[in-house]
Amino acid sequence: MEHIHPILSCKKAQAYEADIFSLYEELSYLTMEDVGKAIAKMLLQEFHKVIGKSPRILVLSGSGHNGGDAILATKYLCSHLKNPKITLVYPGEYYLKENTKRAYLKLKKSKIISEFFPDQIDEVIKYGMFDLVIDGILGMSYIPPLRKETAELIDKVNSISAKLRIAIDISSGASTTPSTTVFKADVTYATAICKDVLFQECNREFVGRIRYVDVNLFGGGNIFDEEKNFIVSPKIFEPLARLRPAICDKRTFGHLFIIA
Repeated sequence: MEHIHPILSCKKAQAYEADIFSLYEELSYLTMEDVGKAIAKMLLQEFHKVIGKSPRILVLSGSGHNGGDAILATKYLCSHLKNPKITLVYPGEYYLKENTKRAYLKLKKSKIISEFFPDQIDEVIKYGMFDLVIDGILGMSYIPPLRKETAELIDKVNSISAKLRIAIDISSGASTTPSTTVFKADVTYATAICKDVLFQECNREFVGRIRYVDVNLFGGGNIFDEEKNFIVSPKIFEPLARLRPAICDKRTFGHLFIIA
């Protein structure tokens, strides 16, 4: 079905994305842009009252594409906010992958960011409370165990007071192996492909609410017949958003029967 997408392991998701992006080199970055826009839109629709109009935002970026997603989500959030204050913790421009560097340079043009390296996290903590914390440190290519420096960063970030904490794709540190050092999110935005690690019992306390960010990475056909677990894309509700005739009533469009 068009709006039913497979929940994949990180290994299978990596392989599928590699195949898709190999067809068109620029597609990887364009997908990152789509992800950033979609996360910003979804977050504002659901949590705009939580973060407020002029939020203080802490963005945690690794060198990979999860960091790029986090940075672009921040960029597009800022275009809808009034005087946001952005604090970016990242490894430095030199260490960023090409697409993540492109995202970083776009955000940097806004001139509204304060930049810190991970080993300066204690200085960031002194800032006090943030309205929003965005985790883009690690992605689906993460293989346990955590490096000592990364584990310390995550533990310290978890101690920061925040109104809303979101993870991009997967909470940093989460895997199929239980761990106590995982970014603790209120919401995880599963980007492009929903990974099975989000539904592991050991990660329930870390991933929070799961929101699927569908950016059309799957075609209409189902090439994952062997998969047992699937997620419904939010796009299945799009027909309900169409304008209805002015003259109609609740019986015009049939009935909905829910078994839950």
